[in-house]
Amino acid sequence: MTNAAEEQTTAYGLLFAFKWDATSANKKYKNKIVTVSGGEVDHIDRTASGKGHVALYVGPEPTDLIHCYFERGDLDLEPGQFVFLSGRCRGLMAGTVVLDSCEIGLVADTPEELCQKSIATRK
Repeated sequence: MTNAAEEQTTAYGLLFAFKWDATSANKKYKNKIVTVSGGEVDHIDRTASGKGHVALYVGPEPTDLIHCYFERGDLDLEPGQFVFLSGRCRGLMAGTVVLDSCEIGLVADTPEELCQKSIATRK
């Protein structure tokens, strides 16, 4: 990933930081490059301008999503995979967190595999 992270967190931690205290979360994350781990790909599509869009399911509610936007529209991801990615946090919009200028770091089929890959890259 070429995005240099200013903050690191889990997908769950990012979404619920905004849901619990949006003012504090904005101070910590908004307009910063955030590296997010552990999000489960819910769905993948493209915007009208051709940019890639990935919704990460965080749970427990069906609407507990982080929306990630990529410059590229051809993303090699499938629903149900788990990702480690970075992007510029735009804050809470319509009840969900938005990241743009995203880049994928790691992809795995299970959270355990994602953790193992993350550890292996640090060695």
